[in-house]
Amino acid sequence: MSSLFRIVRIARRRGGRFAVFLEPAPEGTPEGEPAFDLGPTCAVRLVVGADVDAATLAALRDDDGRLRAHDLALGCLARRARSRREVDRYLAGKGVAPAHREHALDRLAAAGLLNDAEYARSFVESRDRARPKGARALRAELGQRGVARADIDAALADPDRDEADAAVRAGRKHLSHLRGVDDRQQFRQRLGNFLMRRGFGWDTVKGAVEQLWQERDA
Repeated sequence: MSSLFRIVRIARRRGGRFAVFLEPAPEGTPEGEPAFDLGPTCAVRLVVGADVDAATLAALRDDDGRLRAHDLALGCLARRARSRREVDRYLAGKGVAPAHREHALDRLAAAGLLNDAEYARSFVESRDRARPKGARALRAELGQRGVARADIDAALADPDRDEADAAVRAGRKHLSHLRGVDDRQQFRQRLGNFLMRRGFGWDTVKGAVEQLWQERDA
């Protein structure tokens, strides 16, 4: 037979959650401390003075864990787009249980709010607009964010993406650091090293450096 607990008090906590006090206190509960806390959606299902069995409480806490994970994940995505792994890491940092994290991630994916393929495309487009980088660097960044190789390949293979143009634009933004460098070899070396660090391939770098030298010379 499942143990029975009486709801003796429900107190509002900071952050909008509610502390639940039981009698007898579950094993391991410090004296005077609540047995657990719940969000408002689940807290309203409890009534002070009512007797509740352990199985019902466990199911209620599981529901609350799922709801909390979903709400936290939505808040995370509201600040900026993220990959599935990034959201998972965020939830883990908030102490969310693995099963609840997985449920929230699947729910968001089903709703179209979490899509690594779309995230990768948007990430590459954003980088190309604001801070151009080469395919090698973009591949590494997306990999660190947990995006699958197939999704990265698809984003980088976009026919509208021009790696050579991205290199020229990245180099052009760097020209202010090369004022006073009049030696062609030194110019090529310094700008070429910069573009290589930005993840562009050697052939692309050579073409961009030559174009920018000619623009500057003109």
